[in-house]
Order: sequence, then C-alpha cells, then structure tokens
Amino acid sequence: MLRHNNRFASCGRSWAVQVVAQSGSRGGAQDREPSMKKTPYVRFFWSDWIADTSYLDLMQLGAYMRLLEHVYQHGRPLPGDLGRVYRICHATSPTEQGAISYILKEYFKEFEDPEHGKVFRHLRAERELEWAEKAHEAKVSGGKKGAEIRWGDRSPNGSPNGSPNGSPNGTPDNTPDGTPDSNQNQNQNQEETTLSGKPDDAQIPKPRVAPKNGALLAEACEVIDRLNALGGFSYEAKDRDGKPTAGCRMAQDRIRGHGKESVLAVVERKCLEWPTGSDWHKYLRPSTLFNATKFADYLGQVAVAPQRTEKAGWK
Repeated sequence: MLRHNNRFASCGRSWAVQVVAQSGSRGGAQDREPSMKKTPYVRFFWSDWIADTSYLDLMQLGAYMRLLEHVYQHGRPLPGDLGRVYRICHATSPTEQGAISYILKEYFKEFEDPEHGKVFRHLRAERELEWAEKAHEAKVSGGKKGAEIRWGDRSPNGSPNGSPNGSPNGTPDNTPDGTPDSNQNQNQNQEETTLSGKPDDAQIPKPRVAPKNGALLAEACEVIDRLNALGGFSYEAKDRDGKPTAGCRMAQDRIRGHGKESVLAVVERKCLEWPTGSDWHKYLRPSTLFNATKFADYLGQVAVAPQRTEKAGWK
C-alpha cells in the first residue's frame, strides 16, 4: 500500500491520495484509479444540474454522470489520458467515446499538473468536495465540544479508576523515606472534598440558563428583525393581539435550546449563502430556518465558510 499527498498548485487544494492494489480488477495496473478518504456526503443541486444538462442526449447525460461519480468517489481530477477515461466509463464503441469526448470538452477544464501531467478538472465538483469536507470537520468538532461541555471530567484527577494520583490500588505512593508525600495527601483531601456531596463549581460546568418568557420573546423578536433586515422581508414577530406568531415561537424554541447568538449566527450565514436573486432566497423564512431538524444541520455549518449560490451552474 502506498500513500502520498499531492497538492495541485493551480487550485491550491490538497488531494489526499491513497493507491490501493485491487485484485481481480479489469485492465492493467495503470488503469487502477487512486482513491482517497471517503467524504460522507456531497451536496447536489438538481436545479443547477437540469439547467446545465437539458440539451444533452441520453448517452451524453449518462457519460457525464459516470465521470462525476468517479471524481466524487476518488476526490481528484480525471486522468488526462483519453484511453483511461474511456475505460473508466467502459466506453468501447466510437459513439460512446464521442459522447465522453464531448462532455470533457464542454464541462471539464484541462490543466497541466507538475506531478501527474495532464488532468481534467471539474471545478464545481472540487468546490463541493471542499465544502463537504469542511462541513464534516465542523460537525465532528462541534460534537466533541458538546460532549466535553455535557460530560466534562467525571473522574477525580482524571484517573479511570477514581484512585488518587492514578495508582491502581487506590493507595498513595510513598516517598523514598517511607513517609506519604504531602502532595499526595493534598490530592487525597481534594478527592474527599470533591466526593463529599459538595462539588467544586470549577470542575462541573454550569448548564446554560434559558431566558425567562419576557426576555425570550424579546430575543426572538430581535432574531426576526435581523432576518427582515438582512433578507429584505417583513415577517411579523407578534400578531394583532400582541401574541408571538408561529415563526416567532419557533425562534423562541431554538433560542431556548441553543441561545440567541447561535440562532443569529445561523440567520446571518444563510442570508449570506442564499442572497437576494438566488433560487434559494425564498427559503429564508422562519418555518425553514427554525425547523428543529433543519436548524441542527444549519448550526453545524456555521463554522464553515458559506458557499454563495450565485456561483450557479454545474461546471
């Protein structure tokens, strides 16, 4: 097994490549394509896809999809050798090979890589792979931070068996002269204090206290006002009777669970990602942004730089 990292100087993106020997595969060793650490998922915008491929015939459409599958699977550009690209799609007839050549010319860009020579890059696929990788890393990091906040260090002195100084039998070690170490006695006294029913506030994280109803409504109104200001909307936070609207109540639920700053961060990010004039701008509404299931996904994306949808087109 051979592992190496290749950085394409022209795009500034590092492609982690893993070459794996495949037994029983068709073709010679040069036809075996490298693979990388699999990305859990990638976004696929069907509106962009349909708009850019509506004029393709069935064979060209299938060839395009097969080439994109290969790029997403291996996380790297296509090889510059047309013969290898034909074998990737199992294209044997002149008609099939002609369809692939047309797709490469229409949707892929030819670049010269110092290490691999000529390659065919799909710029939109590279952006989506990079976004998916960053989104996955942000969710993993957020999960770890959440676990640390929730559980903290539940064992004294960080030892797995709860014994002072991590000794396996729970007894303090002695100094060379046979007398107990004063530091060990101090740690043992600290353990007794910690386990005496009066925990140290510094060791146990305090849970976040949700604001009271009046303050909660005021914060929800602030979130709705922020959404209106950034998106150019006029959503109401209260009805004629002064009661919170459905969208305002959903904002209250999200504030109660995640805090006002987190909700505002989601609103600001999605307004930047779905600007005025884009196909997704219409989804900047309380029923979508503050939906319990969708909000969790949006919150996980806050640490990722937003991808503006004005870069439309599947090229």
